Amino acid sequence: MQRQMLLRKSSSAAAAAAKAAATGAAAAAAKGILLNRGTEAEAEQQKQQQQQQQQQQQQQQRSAMDSDSSSCSKDSSCCRSTATAAAKTAAAAAAVEAAAKAATTAARTARAAKAATAAAAAAAKAAAAAAKAAAAAAKAAADAAGAEAAAAKTALTAAKTATAARTAAAAARTAAAAAEEEAGAARTAAAAARTAAAAGRTAAAAEKVGAAAADIAAAAARIAATAARTAAAAAEETEAAAAETAAAATEEAAGAARTAAAAAETAAAAAEEAAGAARAAAAAAETATAAARAEAGAADTAAAAAEEAAAAAE
Repeated sequence: MQRQMLLRKSSSAAAAAAKAAATGAAAAAAKGILLNRGTEAEAEQQKQQQQQQQQQQQQQQRSAMDSDSSSCSKDSSCCRSTATAAAKTAAAAAAVEAAAKAATTAARTARAAKAATAAAAAAAKAAAAAAKAAAAAAKAAADAAGAEAAAAKTALTAAKTATAARTAAAAARTAAAAAEEEAGAARTAAAAARTAAAAGRTAAAAEKVGAAAADIAAAAARIAATAARTAAAAAEETEAAAAETAAAATEEAAGAARTAAAAAETAAAAAEEAAGAARAAAAAAETATAAARAEAGAADTAAAAAEEAAAAAE
């Protein structure tokens, strides 16, 4: 737009220069015409004055000839002198007329020279105005060229900025991908740690179950020993002692049964705890998966925003 304004300004300056030159030429021509008209009017006036002078001289000659002819009578020498005087008078009149014509011609020549000088001065002024207009047009063209160079430089800077924005967006996407990989590795390590912890808890529960089974086996052994002692006592002692021994054996067997039941409850609790740990590990894995999805969505959103910023910069 600045270039168009400068071009319009230069064209306006050139048009103004042409108009000034035309106006100067017209003024010079009009001045020359007026001078020529004035010269013609003066020449006509001088011509009329010369005609009047000639008429007056002719009248004077006629009156002189009439007076000479009336006073001269028939003397031939007088007639000859009169004719000679008339010839001299006519020659003088012709000389006066020639001098008047020469003066008129000189006046016309002077007027024409003055008109030519004025026309030349006007033409010089018009040429100077045209030169000034040409200089203004050249300056406007130079300004337009400078504006074009500035626009090209601005476009180059914008292109460099867009390239830098695209590079930054690519770097952001690369960093987001690296962060996502690191987050995935961290989530994998956390899941492995949780799995190892669950396996440890399961092993502990298995050990507890094994200990309970050992307790049950020991109780059964004690029951068997008690039964053996009871049988031996029954064989050695009386029925009363046998009954007492049998009651003690029965009570000991009941205690062993209670111990076995407690061990079984402990084993069941350990198994339930292991199942809870497995469920917690599964929930943690689901949470890690959801977090990974959320991070991936955030990374995609950031990459899209960076691409939009790069497109806007372009």
